Amino acid sequence: MNFNFHKLNFFLIKFALLYPIGKIPFAQGTFASLITLIFSYYFLVFFGEFYFLFLFLVLLVFSFFSIKIYIKIYKKNDPPEIVADELIGQMISLFSILFLNIELNFYFLLVAFITFRFFDISKIGLKNIEKLPKEWGILLDDIFAGIYSLLIQIILWKFIF
Repeated sequence: MNFNFHKLNFFLIKFALLYPIGKIPFAQGTFASLITLIFSYYFLVFFGEFYFLFLFLVLLVFSFFSIKIYIKIYKKNDPPEIVADELIGQMISLFSILFLNIELNFYFLLVAFITFRFFDISKIGLKNIEKLPKEWGILLDDIFAGIYSLLIQIILWKFIF
């Protein structure tokens, strides 16, 4: 049995871009986050929280290796077309549904989107993480942006809304 690494690399490169989202000429991260919200909403509605968490773990592994392969092949450091990291960060921001049993609605999705994009774009508290080498810096800054978003949402849902 022959394993075709070329086809695997092709798939991983496309995954890193969430093709075709990464090829949009502007706001690739915002579009990736928006598509992630829509996809996650329907996934949660139809499959539930347990499978959402399982899917997240699978996508986290794929994201790490796809970013690693993309950087190795194209020799770019944190190119804007890589948006698999936004997928992971935005999914983390939705974990408040898992922790707080929040109703899945437009208002919740909007808060998750805005808080994640705020931290991802502003890089508040993320500048040192972003400096980590290669795929670690690319992925971890979005993971932490998702965690910061999650923490803000927990505060908002517990004490304000």
